[in-house]
Amino acid sequence: MQSDKVAASIYQQFEDYRTFNKNSGFRVVPSLVDTVVASWNEDLIRFERWHGSENSELHKAAAFLVFWFSKIKPIHIAHYHKHSKQISINESFGFALALKMLDVKNDRISEDFFAEFVYSLYFRSPSPRQMFFTFQMLDRLNQDVPASQRQILI
Repeated sequence: MQSDKVAASIYQQFEDYRTFNKNSGFRVVPSLVDTVVASWNEDLIRFERWHGSENSELHKAAAFLVFWFSKIKPIHIAHYHKHSKQISINESFGFALALKMLDVKNDRISEDFFAEFVYSLYFRSPSPRQMFFTFQMLDRLNQDVPASQRQILI
């Protein structure tokens, strides 16, 4: 996917996210979005070269995107309130992007899981590798697979 298309998609999804959450107290810094996209793209290329694959798996692409959103923080808070959950907007939005990339249905994860994952992104700095496994698990849980065809993952 071309960087311009990814950035344009991020801007559109951010507007949808902001409208859905009824919050206009955020602004996106375009140069930081460009840095997120460039870093994400560079990691995907490096991963594909290292593993000899032409296409990264979707959950790995999602993990890299969340990682860079959490590190670079391209969304800034215009009106900060001391006890607000807005402080983790980059992590929340990055995770929401990943769920959309993986086509995870909203009813497949709880609000508690979402909040715990965002908390870990903000306060614990998980590596992309740790997120690969989480997104792989979410992707498998999202699939409606008959019990007779499920694999046991240990």
